[in-house]
Amino acid sequence: MNELQERYLFTVRQQFNKVPKVDTFYKLVTPAGMSGEELKMMTILSPSWNKDKLLADNKTYSSMRLRLNYNTDMYPHVLLLKTAEDITAEDLDMIIEMKYETKELDAWLKEASV
Repeated sequence: MNELQERYLFTVRQQFNKVPKVDTFYKLVTPAGMSGEELKMMTILSPSWNKDKLLADNKTYSSMRLRLNYNTDMYPHVLLLKTAEDITAEDLDMIIEMKYETKELDAWLKEASV
């Protein structure tokens, strides 16, 4: 069984009477499988360790959260998707459309909320 190594942050736009779509999509660059505490310890032990990657991930997450405050047609949470393979925003759009048509989207989004 493959481990879920690839991780993506995304937001979903839910306009009235339209199929929901991916609004923002970002592949996390910090190592998978590390807890927040482990990342803190690594940066304390070696301040330059993955500093740029951590900053990029944190800034992206913060900007996604900010965007949700100003757009009322968005699902109200930043979402996290873990996969064993690389995917694109278009792949994720197809998954969202399928979940929407089978009425499983709300439960799936709640589970993926960060």
